[in-house]
Amino acid sequence: MSKPEKAVCLLLVLLLSFQPLCCHGMTHSPSDFRAKGAEDSIWQVYYEGKDESAYRLNVGRDVSGLEIWLFISTDDSYAMWNWSIFDNDYIRLTFVDNPITVGQYTVEPIVGLSKIGYEGDHEKSVGGLHGIYYVLPKRSFVSYVNITLYAAYSTPRLDMVRSFVREWDPMVDIVDMETWSKGWCKHEVAQDYWGRASIISFGDAISGRPTSSGLTWYFGKRIRMPKLPSACADVYVEVGYAGGMNIAPEPPHYIGQGVYGCKINVGIGPGPDVTHAVAFGRQETLYNSTKYPLGAVIKHAADGIIDIESAFLQELASEVGAELMEKMLEMLDYIRFVLDIVDLIDSLGFDETVAENKILVFKDFPIEESLIVFFGFYAETATAGLTGGIVNFWGECPFGQPPLGLSVNLNDDGGMQIGGILIDYHEKQFPENLVFIKEDGYIYPPTPLIVSNDSRVYHLIDDISATLIIKRDNIILDGCGHTLSGGVIVTKKEDNYGQKPAENVTITSMRIEGGVECSRLGYIIHVAEILVPNIEKSYKWSGIILDRAVNATILNNDIAGCQVGIAVWEGKNCTILGNNIKNAGAQPSLIIYTGDETGGHNVTSIGIGIGVMLNNAEQTLVSENTISSCEVGIFTKGGITSITSNHLIDNDFGVWADGMEAISHNYIFQCRHGISNDWTRSWMSYEKNIFGNTILNCYSGINVWVGRYSLQILHNRVINCTETGIRAGSWSAIYSSEDEEAARKRNISENEVLNCTCGIIITGRITASRNNVMKCTYGMAGYDQSIIEKNDVANCIYGISAPGQFITINKNNVIRC
Repeated sequence: MSKPEKAVCLLLVLLLSFQPLCCHGMTHSPSDFRAKGAEDSIWQVYYEGKDESAYRLNVGRDVSGLEIWLFISTDDSYAMWNWSIFDNDYIRLTFVDNPITVGQYTVEPIVGLSKIGYEGDHEKSVGGLHGIYYVLPKRSFVSYVNITLYAAYSTPRLDMVRSFVREWDPMVDIVDMETWSKGWCKHEVAQDYWGRASIISFGDAISGRPTSSGLTWYFGKRIRMPKLPSACADVYVEVGYAGGMNIAPEPPHYIGQGVYGCKINVGIGPGPDVTHAVAFGRQETLYNSTKYPLGAVIKHAADGIIDIESAFLQELASEVGAELMEKMLEMLDYIRFVLDIVDLIDSLGFDETVAENKILVFKDFPIEESLIVFFGFYAETATAGLTGGIVNFWGECPFGQPPLGLSVNLNDDGGMQIGGILIDYHEKQFPENLVFIKEDGYIYPPTPLIVSNDSRVYHLIDDISATLIIKRDNIILDGCGHTLSGGVIVTKKEDNYGQKPAENVTITSMRIEGGVECSRLGYIIHVAEILVPNIEKSYKWSGIILDRAVNATILNNDIAGCQVGIAVWEGKNCTILGNNIKNAGAQPSLIIYTGDETGGHNVTSIGIGIGVMLNNAEQTLVSENTISSCEVGIFTKGGITSITSNHLIDNDFGVWADGMEAISHNYIFQCRHGISNDWTRSWMSYEKNIFGNTILNCYSGINVWVGRYSLQILHNRVINCTETGIRAGSWSAIYSSEDEEAARKRNISENEVLNCTCGIIITGRITASRNNVMKCTYGMAGYDQSIIEKNDVANCIYGISAPGQFITINKNNVIRC
């Protein structure tokens, strides 16, 4: 096929391959799907088939570059038997401008095109996660992007909920460098990154005219590289070049001789300048003359070369006018000038001509701060006698009208041009509904629903269904009142010294529903037995988990429907402040298996939920939270905790305290148990200070036991408890090694207990003094070495009783009992 024929074929294919681009009817109207977060991200589905699916994504912006993230699923069951089908799979992207009118037709010009995957690449290109950064050939208006997924027998599908596009500024600029020249040579970088170069020599020894000329010149585009989740990515480079070489006049008509040579390399390399890029990058020789060798030909530096013409001959059509097709491609200079010059250079009678468009693929290229895509132009000519020589990748001869035979002097569009640049990060599998804020601040997988301008403050800009996993220090995650269905985990980060806790993380203004599916992530949280003895409980759905976090703050969040609202797992110096947690336990978390005589099992599912759970958390503050309709409002196991000024309403347990706690100034209303701990393990329980709390309408108000540590229950108001107002015990009678100093600090003092069945009951070496107990059935009772003194007990049926032994009752005021 001749060059002009190939040019027409290419135009036909470009018109029809990217349907529906112009005057080409669709079999059905595309359906709209609006993606969240990214501005104007409206997806349209053209079709979805067994081998191929096509989509359109609206952009509507004047841009230099676009960032596109595609989440693609495939059915790979057929590939298990024939993996070679992935040798031909691809993603095709076409970037389209607004419509223009050409005669009776309306066309939509193509301003960029590229393709991911090439024949014989021996790897799967379609499927998984693709992070695509595309630099347009020149700044253009992009109305929309057409995306075609082709994977034989694989049913490729795009996840339009998570896939998105947004503007990206690659900060394109021009770099060039001449490293050697002699004689007459010219080079320049014209508008739209179009490079031109030419050399000429003269055989006659004419004054001021060289008999040999040569040039080594590099030019290219420098772009700022995007931040990616890995150190390498695939780079696709679109290039076009056209020119010719000639020795004229040639013998036998004239006496003379001449030689020429020309080599064109295309390469990529890290910035900041061309010297660095050439030294440390990769180059591929695309064209090399044979009449004047210029050094080694560099081959196989590129992993793949896609011929743009043949790549789009798959869908050849024959009934489209040339004028219409030319208009579609007039924005793509790097293709257009090659097509325009094909007829001319084939008719000039040059010794050699070339006109090609290619896409070079560089796999796994290291990502640095900047990338330079460059042409390397090498040319030399030498002539003698009456012969002259020219190497012309310029167009019209830049040296005027030289006195030698034919030259490329009839066309302005010869030269070399870098078109689009595509950077593709590909992850064959992506985490399902997980979003990481990584140690370096990168959001992975990217989502337009979470934004940050400084990698310090992250904002939700819409509702999102995902689990967020934070590994970065010193950040604020601000939900801005939006709903997160999936929860948040603050977990360990990686550095050069191994794993360390994440530090100084604040999570605020989130609405969390559903929580983290901990079993899937490996975060199985085991807690003490609470409602059913001798059963280990696994909490599966958690709203916020602080996994060994340090100095974390959970502030002003609304959390509902999680089995654990907020969990602090071995954290330190954490603050949980001003949160609203309700309906913990909405999903079953406890499966109880009981045997029977036949060896079968009875299975009972019980919904158990905890508002705030602290497991061995050190120096943690839980304050000003409202926790309602949970099985346990606040649960502690080990650690040192301050629990203050919370509202605990309609929970089965208000506070379950199995650590070292200061529990103060809380309002506990209509809970079955106000403040409690596990009496069967109380010998392990630590120091407790319970003061200034108001407990109303509970079954039991305060019911705590301690081992050999101190206990202070002071200035509390306990009213209308149907069982016991305050009950406290220690195991002093059993554990003789008890600390005597701690025993002197076990005091129940200056509390007000009103209208309870039992006012105050103490067991072990505890002192109850200066309490006011009124209108209870049983005022006060002591067991086993307890002391009851200086209390006011009034209007009770029974005042003070001492059913145990070694009890001291002294100076109490008992009235109307």
